[in-house]
Amino acid sequence: MRKKIIILIISLLSLSGCGSRQEGDLVIIDGDIAEMNVATYMAKIMIETYTDYSVYIQPSMAYNLAFDQIKSGAMDMTLSWDGTVLTTFLKQDPQDIPSNQSLFDFTNKLAQEKAQVKLLEPLGSENSYVVAVTDDLAETYNLKTISDLKPIASELIFAAEHSFFDDNGSVRYKPLTKFYDMEFKEANSIDIGLKLAGLDSDNMDVTLVTSADGMVNRYPVTMLEDDLNFFPRYQSAFLVRSDLEKDFPGVEAVLEKISNSITTDESRQLNYRVDVEVKNPETVARDFLIEKNLINK
Repeated sequence: MRKKIIILIISLLSLSGCGSRQEGDLVIIDGDIAEMNVATYMAKIMIETYTDYSVYIQPSMAYNLAFDQIKSGAMDMTLSWDGTVLTTFLKQDPQDIPSNQSLFDFTNKLAQEKAQVKLLEPLGSENSYVVAVTDDLAETYNLKTISDLKPIASELIFAAEHSFFDDNGSVRYKPLTKFYDMEFKEANSIDIGLKLAGLDSDNMDVTLVTSADGMVNRYPVTMLEDDLNFFPRYQSAFLVRSDLEKDFPGVEAVLEKISNSITTDESRQLNYRVDVEVKNPETVARDFLIEKNLINK
């Protein structure tokens, strides 16, 4: 119940800054997670600080619908991740990437060719999948990498969100255990919002988190290094329509002032302020931009 109330409060705070859409506004599609909320306000604040354009924040919608709105030119931009664009929107597998190209470059080229959208330079943070255990378990067995789990995996219970156990896609439970040559005692699906609480209450031993998840800072959790590089990097970046500069000259240059300015640890802390401390995403975004000397107080 408390979590539902927090989500409702955050949603109302976000909506309070949206106002009504006017003709000629640059439209940013917001999301349903803290990282998107904060990045959306960073973009709005930067654009309205450095240009004469007005920004309208479109409340959250399904990711696929948001992509279609930008692709069609009905709306202008949103926060996304190179891995999400590749797998969810373009229906490609990370294994399709040529060895001489990065995930980001391959995705961006394909997005422009197939959907007339593009990713601006990454913000610097990642929100990639990470295998996590409790601090106690990590200390007991000196766990630092996923490979370190192999000798004890048969004694441990693994649990993650339902979608991680789907048969579709290469970034799933079966490919993970095959890749690392290990089998857990049990493998259970669990509601995505209960993973860290379940880990903390000893109902399971190993789970899957994302590297920028603010809730990770609330629990005594150790994130294990993906030492064999199973998981693709999911870099945060603004997804915009390819002809954005035609209607809003100079906006891309303004947004790229934020590029490479946010570390993953910083992103996780920003998300913590929204998810756990229930701070207004706009306030969190503004404070960060001031701290980085990107805007004045």
